[in-house]
Amino acid sequence: YYDSSKNLMIWDRTTNAALAQLLPNETGELKFAIESYSLSAKQNGYFSQPAITIQTEVKGRRLSDVLVPEVYSISNPLVARIITDAGVSGSVTPGSAPFTQTGSVPPLADKPTSYSLKLSAQNRSNTLTGASVSFVLPPYVEYRSLVSPEGSDVRYSEATRTVTWNIGTVAPDTGFGRSEKSIYIGLVLTPSIGQVGSRPDLTSGLVFTATDSFTGTSLSGETRPVVISELVVQ
Repeated sequence: YYDSSKNLMIWDRTTNAALAQLLPNETGELKFAIESYSLSAKQNGYFSQPAITIQTEVKGRRLSDVLVPEVYSISNPLVARIITDAGVSGSVTPGSAPFTQTGSVPPLADKPTSYSLKLSAQNRSNTLTGASVSFVLPPYVEYRSLVSPEGSDVRYSEATRTVTWNIGTVAPDTGFGRSEKSIYIGLVLTPSIGQVGSRPDLTSGLVFTATDSFTGTSLSGETRPVVISELVVQ
């Protein structure tokens, strides 16, 4: 029974006959489900380190060694910590600031055209540590070794054609109340004749990883590949 005036859930012998008597060494189980508000539900600010606390209490009468009824009671708090809502997004524009444009727009088959890939990280409620985003370059895309802001921790592995942006710590409310963390990476597309009339992927899916410092949970997710907006022409 849920008492909405007291925000209290009750199980007793009137709602569950099995609770009329509990024998020595006997066990039982009662299940219920609750749901938190969405982390985006707060209109102003953000939920800092969101958690659900449930105070449980078990009471009953037991017979003592001399068969005298006595009240038995035990309470225990349960805390469910809620994982933050975080992720990364990517967008691309032909050779726009902060890098110099090279090549034609729309891109020509067998001719290089430069693009600026913008990556942005967002985070709602709990501080993230060890955050990073990585992606693999298709064979027709080259890494230009151009990064803005300068000094950002971006690494490229020629062996695997993997670009990794080591973001580090991401504060709560980043990308919402606070400015998002973002970076620009220079890439060069050289489409083939077989890609005429298409919009090639500039990247594989963006893989985001981080650790939620409040819950200790490892987070990971992957977005769709970043695609150019123009059709390749001949």
